[in-house]
Amino acid sequence: MTLPVLVGLLPDGEPDPAVAQRVARSWLAGALVGLPTETVYGLAADAQDPEAVARIYRTKGRPADHPVIVHVAGPAAIRGWCAGDDAVAQRLAQAFWPGPLTVVVRRSARAGDCITGGQDTVALRCPAHPVARACIAALAAASGDPARGVAAPSANRFGRVSPTRAADVVAELGDRLDPACDLVVDGGPSAVGVESTIVDCTVDPPRVLRLGAISQAQVDAVVATPAPTPAPTPAPAPPRVDPFRLSTQQGPQPEWISGGEGAAAPVRAPGTLDSHYAPHAQVLLVELERTLGPNLPESGMPAPAHRESGMPTPSPAESGDLAAFVRDEASRLGSGGPGEPPSGAVGLIAPAPVPTPSEWARLAAPASAEAYARELYAALRRADELGLAVVVAVLPDPAAGPLAEAVRDRLTRAAHSA
Repeated sequence: MTLPVLVGLLPDGEPDPAVAQRVARSWLAGALVGLPTETVYGLAADAQDPEAVARIYRTKGRPADHPVIVHVAGPAAIRGWCAGDDAVAQRLAQAFWPGPLTVVVRRSARAGDCITGGQDTVALRCPAHPVARACIAALAAASGDPARGVAAPSANRFGRVSPTRAADVVAELGDRLDPACDLVVDGGPSAVGVESTIVDCTVDPPRVLRLGAISQAQVDAVVATPAPTPAPTPAPAPPRVDPFRLSTQQGPQPEWISGGEGAAAPVRAPGTLDSHYAPHAQVLLVELERTLGPNLPESGMPAPAHRESGMPTPSPAESGDLAAFVRDEASRLGSGGPGEPPSGAVGLIAPAPVPTPSEWARLAAPASAEAYARELYAALRRADELGLAVVVAVLPDPAAGPLAEAVRDRLTRAAHSA
């Protein structure tokens, strides 16, 4: 039996309501759904169905003490999941939802251990993808609970590269899902391409725990702005009692991220282990600014270093010096030892102005930080499809914005030896 893949968008680009209703019914029946979002595809289940959430963990091979993000319909749902003051989370949600921002708040009784990893906090997000929003709205309507949400970590095996296309979900998890009940919804390629920014709203000031498309400066600006008079929001349905307590003793211990000064307890955030988002190929990182920074023009394209004072080299496009620099840097970092070239077939991910050394496979040539984020995971997956031994990644300029910083973060974790 083949795993069903449903097309979630109509020809006019609107979400298909029939697909959304089928997904909602599947969730209420305990199914797992490969769900498109603007960040990456998630493996989603009804967040208040402990057995279905436990299947997510088993399918991914995810340690049980790693929390998952609950995706909800909008800011009004926060009060159904939060115990205590949710004012900061509400302000951030009003500013950035729907969108690639996750808020961490003190959990209410609705949030069971199966989604929080046994912590006293829960992570919430409202995705911007129209198919995801339609499916979550259909779940809320079908359950009669406006705060109902879905647990949806990325639809990949734990620690591996996140999927940004429906085909990636099938390739990654198709043999672990049940075609009799589970399904995948195709909503096209993810528009952002890296996971959401996670903000801890239990500390003052709120602090970014995981980098994404929204920066700490943007968060600070919203929090510093005087709060408007809040509009009344409907009261959520009473939470269902959760009898299931998922053991927090399984798997390796995750990285703990301190909540900062004044925090009552440390907060764990998904995707913050040193080694994560990794392909099978070895990842080597080249930092052009480290050596060529003083010669970077305003365009951001690295210029070659001077051989002697006042004696400029030819342009990289004409001389190939920049490609040689990338090759030399890879040799310096290479798997064969210092000064030796990487062993095996090599692929390159680099900003568009960086030329490809001969005999290397070009995996991506993004023209901007936004394009780099969109193309990153597909490029890493392509490396494994080609059977490459090494991926050389030229890091984007960190000054190019929050997505450049997020790409650097993901590549650093991908390159980390577990």
